[in-house]
Amino acid sequence: MVYVCIYGGLYRDLDFDARERIRESLRRRIEEKGVRFLEYCWVWDEKDRCLLVAGTYERMADAAHWIESLQEMGFEIVIRRDLPGASSEQTENSSAKTLRRGWDLASSGRPQSNHH
Repeated sequence: MVYVCIYGGLYRDLDFDARERIRESLRRRIEEKGVRFLEYCWVWDEKDRCLLVAGTYERMADAAHWIESLQEMGFEIVIRRDLPGASSEQTENSSAKTLRRGWDLASSGRPQSNHH
């Protein structure tokens, strides 16, 4: 499984309200670019940095156009094979099905919902 994530701010030593401001700021930046998700899946990495899961794909090749589009919009992207805090077995068996969201780009380059 390939998780396409957008980096947000650093969470370290912040209270809930400050963390929420980081998430809200990133959400606004994304929506200003014309992208809106039905659901925002927020996680954090090993360095306690905010990550927004922007897409979940079976293969890296399937994610390539979306990654390129996000980078062209100015977002810092990280590719994960698993999500922080999830064991490999859990990610492959249960989380992958519940976290499957994001966008697939059609040949026209326009975002379409990911319906896996």
